[in-house]
Amino acid sequence: MTSKTRLILARHAEPARWTRGRCIGRTDAGLSREGVRQARSLAIALRAASIDAVVSSPAMRALRTAHPIGEAASVSREVDVDLREIDFGTFDGLRFSTIAREHPDVYSRWMASPTTAVFPYGESWNDLRDRARAAFRRIAVTHEGQTTVVVTHIGVILAILADVLAIADDRVFGFTVGHARVCLVDADGTPLVRGVNLGGPLEPLRSLK
Repeated sequence: MTSKTRLILARHAEPARWTRGRCIGRTDAGLSREGVRQARSLAIALRAASIDAVVSSPAMRALRTAHPIGEAASVSREVDVDLREIDFGTFDGLRFSTIAREHPDVYSRWMASPTTAVFPYGESWNDLRDRARAAFRRIAVTHEGQTTVVVTHIGVILAILADVLAIADDRVFGFTVGHARVCLVDADGTPLVRGVNLGGPLEPLRSLK
């Protein structure tokens, strides 16, 4: 066990094919065939990190990504509901083309300024940001002195990184994190981001050691 409090923020693997072109927040979906492969590969890559705990979003796509990681590390899997993706309200599960056609004003604002969009009967960026930050701090305290893999969604990861790096809301979407990629944050004292969007077949996770 490392003396550092280290959080490995992992985006879930690729979701089921039927989700492509759709707005997926609270809508539940498993993994595609490629997603299953990605999850297994990530679990193997993370063996070098000496994992002490795995905490997951309750979404199926996150749970199915977290399962092989926990198995490979021989640790149980915890669930934190605050790690779920943003709730897109009435847009959730719809095709982007349908949203653009039926709600052109909201869609245009969403594409131009994602953190200012208001989703009908859903969450705002501020809602997501606040619970993501709270989850990050809670997990860091609960798993102090441990290396913890946090399996979640891109919105949550970007909110956490923006908080740690003091990035303004309008700059949050200036970078991205791919499916089954990870970001590394040491959370003792002032948190330190050690890597963003790590992983993939061409980039072994050596920096996680």
